[in-house]
Amino acid sequence: MDDNQDSFQNMETKTEIETESSPAQKSTLFGLHENDGTLTISYDENSMEARGDFFPPIGDGDPLTHDFVSNALLKFNIKYGVIWENIENALSSIGKNRKPVKEVLIAQGEKAIPDVPAYFQLDKTLMNPGFPGLDVPRIDYKAISPFIMVKKDQILAVQQKAVEGRDGKNIHGDPIPKGLLNIQGVSGEKNVRTEDDKIVSNIDGRLIHNNGILSVDEVLVIKGNVGYATGHISFPGDIVIEGFVAEGFKVISGGSIMTKETLDATEVIAKKDIIVHGGIIGHGRALLKAGGSIKAKFVRNCRLAARNEINIDSEIISSSVFTLQSLFMGDKGSIVGGEIYAVHGIKTAFIGKRGGKSTKIHCGIDFTIQQELEKLNYKLRIINGKQQKLKDIIESSPHASLADQKIEELSARLKDELEKIQAHIIELLAKLNADEQASVEVKGEITPGTVIQICDIALYVESTIKKAKITLSKEQGKLITGPLT
Repeated sequence: MDDNQDSFQNMETKTEIETESSPAQKSTLFGLHENDGTLTISYDENSMEARGDFFPPIGDGDPLTHDFVSNALLKFNIKYGVIWENIENALSSIGKNRKPVKEVLIAQGEKAIPDVPAYFQLDKTLMNPGFPGLDVPRIDYKAISPFIMVKKDQILAVQQKAVEGRDGKNIHGDPIPKGLLNIQGVSGEKNVRTEDDKIVSNIDGRLIHNNGILSVDEVLVIKGNVGYATGHISFPGDIVIEGFVAEGFKVISGGSIMTKETLDATEVIAKKDIIVHGGIIGHGRALLKAGGSIKAKFVRNCRLAARNEINIDSEIISSSVFTLQSLFMGDKGSIVGGEIYAVHGIKTAFIGKRGGKSTKIHCGIDFTIQQELEKLNYKLRIINGKQQKLKDIIESSPHASLADQKIEELSARLKDELEKIQAHIIELLAKLNADEQASVEVKGEITPGTVIQICDIALYVESTIKKAKITLSKEQGKLITGPLT
């Protein structure tokens, strides 16, 4: 051992400092003789790991030994995290194969792990998913929305527990302080609450995440247009749209919907009111439904339905309009073509257009019951058809059989179902006429060809009617045209 130490003291060392792009120290240690094995040790400026290049001797030179490497490590003060298994494997390899072994990890420090205080982490499902991957066979871009909707009492974030860190050491055994890592979590603000170790939404609405602050907004305000940039809109609260709504896009609200421009409607549904500052254009296939009222400047080629009153300022063209209350038009409002159902009546300036399609007005009738009656009548037709087929089969069978018995049982069931439907129809018919006091008031004129119905009495307008109020005379069994008061 003393001889090895003497040899080590006499061996030659060559040290290189690499460039700034790779700021590592590399030292090559030569044996006592020229042909002895050599060892190159390199480590970075942080001294977190050391690597060795092991070279075999040339000719009759002495090979590298365990003691040589051990003394080399002491020379460079490498005393922590030494990986002797890697070193022994390298020495064994060059002894057998007489070939260099390079980039061997011979020592590795231990990184410091910082303390991490507790923080709230946003639920991953509430992060904006972005666009689907290329592996999705078909993408409905209208269904992709940048808005994140949450429900009342939904968990928005969960508290992550504090983590205690530890100090580290470099390969020289010098301590590395653990430090403190502050992870930017989230905190709650508007319409959210902190509950134990969770942040929870107080309402249904749109989640807003702004610089780590979570809020839930009960009103969705869209500054621009509804189109491919927004996708379909479905929101539990009120929706305010400051731009246009492009054709083909749906808007569904658990509250009210208000648009500041013309609505190029496809499907617009609101639990409360629909207010359109411009007009509504439907291209013949659009549907607007409101649990409250509907208000707009004009309506073209649309289907509108509201539980409360409908107010249209200028015109309704080729549209189907349904209200369980009344339809009110502006001072110059006109209804041209289409069909109007208003339980308590309508007030407008003009109805119909010369040379145009017939306009049909229905008042005093609960259209929801009428629609139900139409469904029941359709079922009646189907049952009648089945009964006729069964009758034909029974009459064509000369002898009774098991099959005939089953047919008779089916016939009895159809008869029972038919009687139930007929009873239901009679019940609904009694409720169909919802307001016998309903009226049609016109400040201008009603064009010939218009059909006006109040309850179960209809009037076909054969000549122009001006400035009139049309009501039902139950005693006379007809509609009465009187002056507008």
